[in-house]
Amino acid sequence: MTGNRRGRRGVVLAAVVLFGGVPVGLPRAPAAGEDSPGAFTYLRSTDGGEHFAPLELQDLNAPVGITHVAAEGGFVHAVYDSGNNDHAPRQVRYRRSTDGGRSFAVSRRLDVVDGRGSPANGDSSESDVGADGENVSVVWEDDKLLAGGDVDPCCALDHPEENPSNQNRDDIFWAASTDAGKSFSVPVNITRSDDVHNRDPDVALDDQIVAVVYEGDDVIGRALTDEDDVLFQASTDGGASWGDELNLTFDVGGSQTEPALDTAGDAVHIVYQDGEPDEIFRIGYIRLQHDGTDPTPPALLPGPQATGPAVLALGDTVHVVACELPAEDDPSDTADLLYYRGSDDGKRTTFAPPVVLASPVGCDQPALDGRADDLHIAVRAEDAGLHQEIWYLRSQDGGGSFTAARNVSNNPMASGDPSVSVDAANGSPHLAWNDETVFLFALRDGQELPLEHGDMRTFADEDVIQYTGGAYRTVLDGSDVGLAGFRIDALARLSPFELVLSFTDPGELPGAGWVEDSDLVLFTAGRLGQTTRGTFSPYFDGSDIGLTDPSEGIDAVEVVQNLDPDTGMSTGVDLYLSTRGSFTTRDGMSGEDEDIVVCRGMILGPDSACAATQVGFDGSDAGLAGSGEGLDAFSFDGVGPGLDDEEFSSYYSTTGDFAVPGASGTGSDALECLHPEATPAATDPLPECGRSSMPLLKVFDGKANLLVENLSAVEFPFKA
Repeated sequence: MTGNRRGRRGVVLAAVVLFGGVPVGLPRAPAAGEDSPGAFTYLRSTDGGEHFAPLELQDLNAPVGITHVAAEGGFVHAVYDSGNNDHAPRQVRYRRSTDGGRSFAVSRRLDVVDGRGSPANGDSSESDVGADGENVSVVWEDDKLLAGGDVDPCCALDHPEENPSNQNRDDIFWAASTDAGKSFSVPVNITRSDDVHNRDPDVALDDQIVAVVYEGDDVIGRALTDEDDVLFQASTDGGASWGDELNLTFDVGGSQTEPALDTAGDAVHIVYQDGEPDEIFRIGYIRLQHDGTDPTPPALLPGPQATGPAVLALGDTVHVVACELPAEDDPSDTADLLYYRGSDDGKRTTFAPPVVLASPVGCDQPALDGRADDLHIAVRAEDAGLHQEIWYLRSQDGGGSFTAARNVSNNPMASGDPSVSVDAANGSPHLAWNDETVFLFALRDGQELPLEHGDMRTFADEDVIQYTGGAYRTVLDGSDVGLAGFRIDALARLSPFELVLSFTDPGELPGAGWVEDSDLVLFTAGRLGQTTRGTFSPYFDGSDIGLTDPSEGIDAVEVVQNLDPDTGMSTGVDLYLSTRGSFTTRDGMSGEDEDIVVCRGMILGPDSACAATQVGFDGSDAGLAGSGEGLDAFSFDGVGPGLDDEEFSSYYSTTGDFAVPGASGTGSDALECLHPEATPAATDPLPECGRSSMPLLKVFDGKANLLVENLSAVEFPFKA
């Protein structure tokens, strides 16, 4: 994948591709011993949530969608959707830990059709997992596909009057394990709805009780409406048989969506998002017996408009969290995180008005679990008005008070779909979410960092390292390709297997000859990863544009290819550089170590040249003028400067400690400048960074992610 996008410019970036017993009467599905694709961030705590240890349950070749985790009796069960359905159906993948979350077995695919593990042909997504003892249940939404790979629109084509919303056919599937995830049954379709769009299932277990709630179309006769209902099914014998499907909100106007449930005693507690006419959203609640009998009439919880509820039932207390909808006509109104507590008298549940736990920007997707008086909440919300992060709160007094929300994802890009589970055996909380953050970097000096499977590795200063949400991986092992005597201090990616590099000191490099610290070399990989193979060749000679003094060594680089907006063809390449100290180019342009030089119309070959040079970013104007505030790493993400139809971000790291109006930190941190859309395109948008309208904000905290050494180079790929 190249970095070209619509418009005038595109950054030359690309993603590097790195590499039991079952219920009676249900056939056994084999456990596949294969790695699967995706990115899944997981944290565990052994001290009740004071500290978390990160682990990356990493799929290597495809994005991850919904993520869920369930902890029970020292086992941790993780499920997630893998893929994006662009080229193949999505899959439901499962991984388990038998040591409390310290390590996980390789993933297996659950959406199979027989005991041999033959893959299903549907598009499987929206997975959820529940556990009780050694019983584990996984549910998901399966969209049936036609032979060509398109979703089956069910009756819409032949009988449009029966499907006015033209929705596709899909069902809720369930697979189970009775040996703590060692083996799973072949999936069972528990809905078999030929002309109904069922989706977003949630599952809860209590011994042999399996309770499932999901969204479905409001069906009158055989005619589908544009409204949605909350549907429920339960099994009282571990899934050997299922009761009738119950429509719990058939008589309620509007749509009822985003259901969640929990069990306690002989009761099931269900919450949902009630969209009454005119889209006035409230949180709805229903209580019923395990077998689906005696449902209470749907009731609305007190309080403001809210969405996305989660529920936890502990004894006679029912806990609910949701996100308030901010007023559309009031920009200052925040999406408050709301907490409701209900008392259960055995016949009905009554709730007090909600308490505001936090007032974040963009509150969304709260998750909730706990035991006794110990409650744990994870929620997605924006960090300083930038990207969505995962925030964590805890109560130790049954919801009477909560800790302040703290950012546990702390990633430069978006995180979503949080999940939290508390192991009742020891009270350990486990968190999970999906993560779009993937970037490359090099370190000023080597250090030990955690790998995706929990082991540790010492990375050297000649290595290129990948960060993905809390774990690290080798992309380029410098010692494998002759870089043991070099230290990387500049990095840019041209293609999946082409990296542009610069080094702090001169030396003889195989394939490239003598290399100065102001030169750039091209590494063309035959193999990336812990065993690296490839060749070096000259790329750009800095002395040809006047970079000859020791202070003029290149210590950061980015390459941007200009595109014709009509043809998409290249119209030239611009090279962005930063130097170790002050510099003066051959044409008389000068700057300092906190500045970025733009080489317009870069010419490669024996005599490197620029059509023109200019200062593209003046660090002192952005507040970077003190000792230690020189730039030694920067990168562009999304699209390049000057593109007139999309936003992009620029990222910066400094040589040492920094303090700007929007943030302070160290050389292991990264700052972001989020550039708004510009129509027509701004020729030089970088100078605006650091001003009040486009502040520099810290988006990566090196210390929080175990980095003790400075970032000497960074490269942010396109966002997922």
